[in-house]
Amino acid sequence: MLGGCSSFALGTPRRHVIVCALLLALVCAAAPVVAEESGGEEIEKAQDILELTGGERDFVFMPIPISNPTVGIGLGLAGMFLYQLAPDASPSTTTFGGFYTSSKTWGTGILQETYLAGNRHRINGMLGYFNINYDFYGVGQEPGEADRYLPMTQRGVFFVPEYLYRVSGHAYVGALYRLATVETELKIDELDLPEWWDFPNPKWRLLSSGLGLVVEYDSRDNHMNPSGGHFLDASATFNADFLGSDREYEIYEGAYNYYWGMKPGHVLAYRFYTRVVAGNVPLFDLSYYGTMADLRGYAAGTYQDKMMIVTQLEYRWRFYKKWGIVAFAGTGGVASSLSDMDWGNGLPAAGVGIRYMASEEYATNVGIDYAVGVDGGVFYFRIGEAF
Repeated sequence: MLGGCSSFALGTPRRHVIVCALLLALVCAAAPVVAEESGGEEIEKAQDILELTGGERDFVFMPIPISNPTVGIGLGLAGMFLYQLAPDASPSTTTFGGFYTSSKTWGTGILQETYLAGNRHRINGMLGYFNINYDFYGVGQEPGEADRYLPMTQRGVFFVPEYLYRVSGHAYVGALYRLATVETELKIDELDLPEWWDFPNPKWRLLSSGLGLVVEYDSRDNHMNPSGGHFLDASATFNADFLGSDREYEIYEGAYNYYWGMKPGHVLAYRFYTRVVAGNVPLFDLSYYGTMADLRGYAAGTYQDKMMIVTQLEYRWRFYKKWGIVAFAGTGGVASSLSDMDWGNGLPAAGVGIRYMASEEYATNVGIDYAVGVDGGVFYFRIGEAF
């Protein structure tokens, strides 16, 4: 789904009854079995957990200047709570933010990552609203290269809860529900039209509702700032009439990250990402190049199609106490299918960035990146790493 602030990164979409039933089941599954223990042992365990979680909470807040050819100049605010819900679980995070830009683009949202019961259970989710004004260049890579565009507004709500269960070792399986309701308006009145033109802007609203399957393999040593391990994430989401979706189509996504800690303070990180949509796909669910971390250096809305492939490499060096730098490069492209991908005419990008460790306890960085693609440069202000 199109993100309205590609320079605003927070750093990596079930019905109500299903969500409530799932959460209840998770609470029961995650609760420790203490019926056979003495009351004193129960109190000691509870006290240990309270001391741990109380002592290992942290908060990172960052004002985020926005300067982006997609949405203009503006300001975002982002905050991240970090906390541990169990002594044998990874830190959970609650991230919230909002932004406003000179193009009257704005949005607000919350992102949740929850780790329970020794990481056996993961509950993730996103909820937000956006109102994005941008230039749409058409479908495919050639329209973006021709620099022909149409002003467009998209506004809507998205809600994406996800549950994962560890089946063995580092392997997880789970499900997600993805709900999005989006109104799209073509801003024809902003074009150079003849005086006799007096028609309203075309406008339509679509609801997308889908269930998905998720598979993950995660051996990272730290999910906030990895220095070693692998991360594989694949999902297939099916939007269907019986779920209330206005259109029937599928979304397939796959990502693989590898982290190599060459020596203390030096990490080489690699990422491969692909996204494919099939069926009667709405405009807002095309694969938009340059959104999220795939790939920095491009304005969302310039290049999009049914298929996207991106690969990139990043070198991270913490050179002095809390300070570090990164350098990255990658390439990719969009096309209607794999056979139509123009490998000799890709969309490369490269850049550098600076990092400051805002939370030593959770190794969480804030930073600024500058990336250059074929159309120019883009700044990114972020909490956490790009991937």
